[in-house]
Formats: sequence, C-alpha cells, structure tokens
Amino acid sequence: MYAVRPPGISSPVLAILAAVHVLVSGCDDGAAPTGVLPDQIPAAYATAAECGSCHPDQLAQWEASMHAYAGADPVMHALSEMAAAEGGDGSCKRCHAPAQRRQDLLAGRIPGRSTDRLEEGISCDVCHSVSGVPPVASIDFLDAVDPYGPKYANLPDPIDTPAHASVKRNFYSSSTFCAPCHQIDLPSGDGIENTFGEWQSSLLSGMGVECQTCHMPEYRGRAATDGPVRDNLHRHEVVGVDYAYEAFRGIDLAAQRDAIRALLSASVSVTAELPASVSAGGDFEIAVTVVNDRTGHSIPSGVSFSREMWVEVTVREGGDAIYRSGWLKPNGDLVTLSEDPALTGFGSRMFDAAGAPTMFTWRATRIDDSGLLRFGDSRTGTYVVPVPAGTIGPLTADLALRFRPIKPAIIRAVDLERLLPIEIFDMWTESVRVEVAP
Repeated sequence: MYAVRPPGISSPVLAILAAVHVLVSGCDDGAAPTGVLPDQIPAAYATAAECGSCHPDQLAQWEASMHAYAGADPVMHALSEMAAAEGGDGSCKRCHAPAQRRQDLLAGRIPGRSTDRLEEGISCDVCHSVSGVPPVASIDFLDAVDPYGPKYANLPDPIDTPAHASVKRNFYSSSTFCAPCHQIDLPSGDGIENTFGEWQSSLLSGMGVECQTCHMPEYRGRAATDGPVRDNLHRHEVVGVDYAYEAFRGIDLAAQRDAIRALLSASVSVTAELPASVSAGGDFEIAVTVVNDRTGHSIPSGVSFSREMWVEVTVREGGDAIYRSGWLKPNGDLVTLSEDPALTGFGSRMFDAAGAPTMFTWRATRIDDSGLLRFGDSRTGTYVVPVPAGTIGPLTADLALRFRPIKPAIIRAVDLERLLPIEIFDMWTESVRVEVAP
C-alpha cells in the first residue's frame, strides 16, 4: 500500500485535495480505499483522447485493445452486479476500469479535467502515472496514484514536454507491472487468476522473457508526434485470448480475432500418431500430444475456470462419422466427461464452501488447477476408434485443438444470450487419411 501522500503530488494539488470532500457510494466500487481518505484521493485521470493528441499511434493501438474495452465489457458489468447482489465483492472496476472508478470516487468534484470516463477501461494515464513498483495481487495502491505528476515508462532518454515531465522506470518492462490485476488470490491463497504466479514459477521468468515480450512486442516508431524515432517502443494492443463482444471505439472485431488466432496458433506444439492403414472389423488408436513449450505460463490461463480448451477428434468414412470425441452439443456447450470419457480437456474448476462446483468467483473458496497445462509439460489424449465390419474406406481423421475464451453457460447465466455464439479458435488442425484393408 502506498503512503497517504503519494510521491509527486504538488502543493497546489494538495491544496485542492485538502479543500475537497468526496461523497462516495455505498457499493464496493465507490468505497474509499484503505489508507487513503476521501478528501485525499488524487485528481481524475486524463482521457485517452487527451493523451492521443501527442501520442496518436499509441492511442490507435490502445483503442483496438481489450484494455480499452475492459471497462465496457457487458459480462464484467453483469457479473459485478450479480456479485454485489449476493453480498460478494463487486469491485471489478478496480482492475477493469480504474479511470471510471477514480471518476466515481471523485464524483466530478475535481475541476480541470473531463469527468467522462465511461469508455476508458485501463487507460494511458492510469498505467503511465504509476511511479513505483506495484504490489502483486493487489490493486488498492492505484487509488493513491497522482495523474498530475510525471509520466513514466521504460524508455531510454525520456524527453520532458510541455504536457508533462517524462521519467524512466525499468519495471515498466517487467511482468511485475502486470501483477496487481493478473494475480488474483482467494483468501485461501489459491490463485483464481494466477497468470503472474504461473509465469514466475516457469523457467522463462529467469531468462528475461516477460509478459511484455509476447503481449507488447517491440517495434520501431515515435513515442510522440514530435519525438525521435526509436527502436524499442512497445505495442499497446496487448493481444490476449479475450475479444470484444460488440463494436467499441477503434476495435476492428475481425482483426482482433485474427490476432488472437495467430497468438493461439503459436502457443503450443501438437503431434498426432495414428496408423496409415487399419483393418475393417478391428480398431485403431489415435494419440494426440499437446506440449506447452511456447507459452510463458499455464494454458489456459487468466480466468482459466471460465475457459475451454480441448481436443476434437472426428473419424469419417465419406461423409458419415464413425467416431467422435470433443464435440459440441446442440446448445453449443462442450460435451462432458460423463458423455465422452475420452474427452481431453484443459482448464480449472472452482468449488464453493460446500464443495460444490461453481462458475462464480465470489462463491469460490478453492480452485483445482490440476487440469491446466503448465509451461514445459505435455499431455496426451488417446482415442480408440472401432472400425465397423464391411468398412471399405478410406477413412479421414480430422483432428483439432480448440479454444473458447468463455463458456456459453456463463453467458447464459448472466442473461447475455445476445453475445452467443462465443468464437471458437482452432489452435492446431490436421486431417489424416487412413486406408482400410479388407
């Protein structure tokens, strides 16, 4: 937790803060943060458009990101309201929309900046106002961050501008900078969003491979319109596995999904083993092995309990399927293990205090993440395919590793069926011809 007086607050700003008493709402999102009194909450964050007047390239990248969309995400809002109604923690805005949260805390009482932050999500001014190494698994520190101070980044030889001072901070290129929101722990210590912990326990964490390496790759360009050309700027689309459900700001929905598809297709290695020929009336075995050799954390990660990743196997003679595993039911749900004992799936499960499975974090007391594929690990799915007598062939085995960022059941549970169907991304596919001997 940062001190009540955050470093960098100027005397004029302190004078304003001392004169202002902020009325806060009774909900979790509006509650005054621990250690920071209501009249000591710093000023509103600048809008992304204000930053974009000097940083148009970065604004365009950010507007195409899930960081921009995070505060408008209808699923987040629905889950937050549902949690609050059940007496749980409905403070999703702390991570999803810190600029909105700051606006709520101030209730528009600090003059000098626009107070409309309804489409800001995780904005430029939020991240680039952080002056010190943030804590792991706690976002409360952000309530004390002063947006009127210098702007920070890991940029060599930063240049002061009339708009703001510019200061270099090495931790901006460190995974630690992502840890306040990408490590969320239950009171038991279980990580229900455990991406930082997964990365930290991997070999890559000691090899200079950070979150930014994959999710904010470097490029050559200008940090500002009148700045020098640099070779080490970081892209701000921050591609992950979630996508915007609806049109928003500068998001090209098709391009965003294409970027996710490219990321996922390069995240694991997959091999398939099966015979070149089989006999009618017998059976044969297909083995599909998935290796997490390219992703710097477990896969799936993040809110892994809400994601679906599985192997789909379909064997056909002509147009007729003689075997399948990992299929979708008519309502779009993935088949269960009880319905498909050969199903090879990857993910985690949460349980409530009574030991019953739950899809909702505020009900959860523990999580079983043994179904995740950790970095460096592999898992093989084995499928025994019976070949009916009289089969002439040839057979075609269509194999795929598939991924869906959120289960349709969660979407239905919050009455957002208009967002269905959820996009399914093929991480790997292969089609193999199998001859049939008489």
